[in-house]
Amino acid sequence: MKILKRIGQLFFWFLLIIILMYNAYSYISLNILEKDLASVFGYAILEVVSDSMVPTINKGDLIVINTNDQDYKEKSIVTFKDQDDMIVTHRIVEINDGKMTTRGDANNSDDSSYITKKDVIGIYVFKISNFGYVIKAIKNPVTLVSILIMGLIVCTLLSTDKDGVPLDISEEEKKFLISREKKEAREKNKKKNAKKKQQKKKAVNRTKDSNNKKKNGSVSISKKKDRNDNKSKRDEKNKKKKSGE
Repeated sequence: MKILKRIGQLFFWFLLIIILMYNAYSYISLNILEKDLASVFGYAILEVVSDSMVPTINKGDLIVINTNDQDYKEKSIVTFKDQDDMIVTHRIVEINDGKMTTRGDANNSDDSSYITKKDVIGIYVFKISNFGYVIKAIKNPVTLVSILIMGLIVCTLLSTDKDGVPLDISEEEKKFLISREKKEAREKNKKKNAKKKQQKKKAVNRTKDSNNKKKNGSVSISKKKDRNDNKSKRDEKNKKKKSGE
């Protein structure tokens, strides 16, 4: 199981590196070096965005072209730049004095203009069905960031066991890490319990203070009432004394 996790981890890291390298290389080739395509060892990949070559090539397919191959002939599928400076992949239907007539397999008529050798970028080699959508997705910044985050999470999960301990450490180090985590958990619980006791003690003290205040208030009221009664008795006694005189 440990070996399988290690293999999975290496695979995901390899995939992430390839994706990053592909995007970086494509950006540099197209935007900085201003090339038509980003090619590696003479081969380039393209996403098909139309149905003009159905059923040979479908929309959403990924095609690989050889940019070094100069052996153009009739019925060859080539990628070229048309008069509008658009990259097109169509089939050569006729070659006449260096001028090539092209047509999409799904089209009923030839393309509107000829192309020459200088217009050709490369010759079609093979396709990967529907993989063009994948390439388009990984070029999207949001998708790329999501893939990176998911990849890092997967790699992290594959690099640790069920206790969250790294797989590539010795048994002694593993025991030490587990012991330290348990100790930290105990310390955390201890502080938490101490905090609860302190809060409970404060609540009890507040209750006692409140009761004492109520009690003192009752005593004060009682004393005040006694003073008022005594004063009333003295006033009444003085009135009787004055009446007797």
